[in-house]
Amino acid sequence: MVGTLNETRFFGGFASACVSALVLLLGLGALATAGQGAPATAERPAVESSGSSLLSGVDVPSLTAQDLAHYMRPDHPRLFLNSDLWPAMRERAFGEGRDAYERMATVVDALDPTDAMQTKNWGTDLPAAAFVYRMTGERELLDKIRRMLEASLDYYENIFAECEDQQDLWAYGDMRYSHTRIAWLAALDWVWNDLAPDERRAFASRMVDHVYEQLTRWPDFRNWQGSFYLMDNLYWYAGVVLADKELEEEQYHRALEILEKGYSTHMNMMRAREDQRTDDGNVRVRFAYSAPNYPHADWSFLHTWRAAISPDIPQPWHHTALMPNHLYWNLLPGIRYFGLGFAWHKDNHVGNAGVLGGNLAQHVYFYEDSHPDMVRLARYLWQRFDMGRGGKYGSVPIWSAIWSPADMDAPQVQLPDNLPLARHFASNGTVLMRTGGGPEDTYALFNMSGTEYSSNQFDATHFGIYSRDSWPWTPVRATPGLTRPTTPHRPWRTTVC
Repeated sequence: MVGTLNETRFFGGFASACVSALVLLLGLGALATAGQGAPATAERPAVESSGSSLLSGVDVPSLTAQDLAHYMRPDHPRLFLNSDLWPAMRERAFGEGRDAYERMATVVDALDPTDAMQTKNWGTDLPAAAFVYRMTGERELLDKIRRMLEASLDYYENIFAECEDQQDLWAYGDMRYSHTRIAWLAALDWVWNDLAPDERRAFASRMVDHVYEQLTRWPDFRNWQGSFYLMDNLYWYAGVVLADKELEEEQYHRALEILEKGYSTHMNMMRAREDQRTDDGNVRVRFAYSAPNYPHADWSFLHTWRAAISPDIPQPWHHTALMPNHLYWNLLPGIRYFGLGFAWHKDNHVGNAGVLGGNLAQHVYFYEDSHPDMVRLARYLWQRFDMGRGGKYGSVPIWSAIWSPADMDAPQVQLPDNLPLARHFASNGTVLMRTGGGPEDTYALFNMSGTEYSSNQFDATHFGIYSRDSWPWTPVRATPGLTRPTTPHRPWRTTVC
């Protein structure tokens, strides 16, 4: 039976718990130091370099719009897929990605008749329809896509006309985020070649005006420091699709401006995440949210880079390859976690475990050649926790079974026996300890201040133990310094120890 956190097992009292925490920290720290010869896989993995053949010697993070336009392939599609990638993707959609394809087909089957489609945001449905159209070539479906593109543009323009400020815009949840409009852009890109030049130019020009209006009305809104899925995430994807010389000169230059803003914002995101991940792949303290959700911004950007610019991933972005190391140290048996910081404590289970598995598959797809040790660890986690592939994220149409052809079940992976038993994640201030890596082992966490960020729940000096013997968890009154609420809501923890 799987264990979970339990205050009743904390060495019998607050004072003795603090002393025992220090003893255990020292003891496990010594064990970690004694683990000489352990591979970098679970301790301090080095970021390897493979370089980019197309952009060798180029300062990739400093590329301008003109540079990007030079390197970007001129044909469509180029958002998430291209004509070179498509044949294999089509084959996977009929093979190992059949389930994902059938889900998209189900969306298409439920669409209204073309003449009954009203003005609304069709972004959730558009990429599924465009993908199925590319698979089948059904002209009736193309007519529906045309109508959805137009009706969605009408909706976007109407909302902006009604909103006097950003707070007004926030009332429309789908406009606060970028997903549905990125999905709109993907659909236009995927059917671009089957639309008449005047028709696709009209769609693209209207979307350029819409995105440019957002950029100029709210130029200071930026969310790249966090999970990066709000409306400023839109610009890179819009620029990739819309910077096409078929457009009128003014529209084309606006699209280039959008492209450069989107790229520079994503470079800010990449630099911030590099600082957070340092040498260990760490992301934010709130593991159950950040581990499944933060990588989506990485994968979406890298899929677009690979489809539009180059199949190679430049060295400055290789910090994403360290993700499995962070998962290895933070995941507990049963796909649970310690629940530090912003967390729901009903059962300490990572709710998006399927998405976590999808992230691991994406990781193997991007880094199998350049980071074999991290890929080995990714496969180990997939196999140990019996993960499946998660679905797409929001309305961004990236299904890992179709986009990321990674065999996660082979080869079977076993980790060495001499791995370290403790790991300090400096950027978020956590020390993670364990007696081993199996379901029978005991796991511990000690929280201190991080160099980049810390939990905002007043839980510095918090110490927690996870043990098989502590299951089932019996709710008890929280003890100061070791608190864990008996109901599933945000916890607070005292900083006294």
